[in-house]
Parts: sequence; structure tokens; C-alpha cells
Amino acid sequence: MEHTFYTYAPNHYNCYSVAIDKNGNLISWDWDRKKLNHGGNIAGIHATNEELITLNVDGSVSSWDQNMNETVIVFDTKVDKIFQTMYSYAALLKDGIVKTFGILDCKEYCVKEELYDIVDIRSTRTAFAALRKDKCVITWGYSEGEKISMELLRNVKNLYSNSCGFI
Repeated sequence: MEHTFYTYAPNHYNCYSVAIDKNGNLISWDWDRKKLNHGGNIAGIHATNEELITLNVDGSVSSWDQNMNETVIVFDTKVDKIFQTMYSYAALLKDGIVKTFGILDCKEYCVKEELYDIVDIRSTRTAFAALRKDKCVITWGYSEGEKISMELLRNVKNLYSNSCGFI
């Protein structure tokens, strides 16, 4: 069996390994290394310390509980990409709008009126930065326990990040 994506989430409450096979099925292994197959058209896997979600081929998003039961997360439009910190997600919708979800404060400091026409998002362990079409950057979340205030940086061509910061 060919796997197109593999992730191991040791900090997750379920401590699982998951993969996507060549047919878009979610494959997971439980504590006893028993393989569990989950049908679907999975395009990508994203994990925080508390949750596993998948981006599906049709642009929908699913959340998976510790027993690998699926719940579909409903958005206004289809999701193009998903980014995550240790505790939160940012979904970049096909229309350039960003929706945040997950736990803790990283999702609450999003200034929604600034998150339009977004072309790229980057994340650290605890914060997000979004690049708009007009080359402005908006940041939100935490950095070393301190809230990152929303900033507008201008004339930015590319956005990069590592686990601790943005450039």
C-alpha cells in the first residue's frame, strides 16, 4: 500500500499514527498497532496537541475524535488550505477569507475584518501570520506567552516561519 502522507502526533491525547493511502483513505493505528481504515477522499491531515482534522478533496473539513469517529466542520465556502499551531487552526477559504477554530487564545485574537483577500498563511507553535493580496501582513496569537497584537506590515512579498517566529 502506498501512503502519500504520514503523521505522528505524540502530544495528542490519543497518541496515534495516521496516513493517507493513494485512494484518499485515512489509515490509522491504535495503541495495539491495529490498523483502522476510514473511507473518504482525504487530501491532507493536520494535528494539534488536542485534535486531528482532515482537509477533504471536496474542500470540506472533518474532525476526528480519539475513537476515530468523524464529524464534518461546516464553513460558508470550501476550504483551500489549513494551517495550525499547537492548539488552533486557520482555514484559508477559496474566497480568501480566513476562519479560525480550535482551542485556546490563538483563535480569539483574529481581527476578522482584516482577514480578507488572504493569499498565504504561516504559523509558529502559537501564532499565525497572514499575507494579503495588497502585500500587508496580519499577525495574531501568542509569542513566548505574550499576546501578539494585530500588526499591518506593508509591501511584503513572501512570508516564512519556523516554530518560533516569522520573517
